[in-house]
Amino acid sequence: MNKWDLSGETSTDGYVKFLDSRLARMRFAPVIFISAKDGERVWDVARVAGELWREASRTCSTADVNRALREALERRSPPVSRHGPGKAYYATQVGTAPPRFAVFVNSPGRFDQTYRRYLAGAMADSLGFEEVPVKLMLRPRERSPNKKRSKAD
Repeated sequence: MNKWDLSGETSTDGYVKFLDSRLARMRFAPVIFISAKDGERVWDVARVAGELWREASRTCSTADVNRALREALERRSPPVSRHGPGKAYYATQVGTAPPRFAVFVNSPGRFDQTYRRYLAGAMADSLGFEEVPVKLMLRPRERSPNKKRSKAD
């Protein structure tokens, strides 16, 4: 943040609260107060950018990803749609920068946006992605052609 003092806020804490109220989906992002004119804390921006890149490029084991998924599901069950309950079976990391995870479910349409945001946030917290966005993709679980479909699926 450069020129934050022109906002009328009297403290950096007040300005961070202001940002949180306006940019709620970006609460994870670090805030650095700088003075470009005076050169204050400008190098902190480069240091933090490097830290963010390392965090965003980190990979997690499938076991850790599934543990995070299980914990999130235990804390808050998936929603029940008019077509039945949403079920999540397993997850894996499919990319980095930003971290991307595929969660295999019975039917992606059974998971509303609110629950998808919850799941992404809970998994990010559990896996230590505190300052970078996490992308979550819900995918239908593939079945073998010989396996019968149960009513729960």
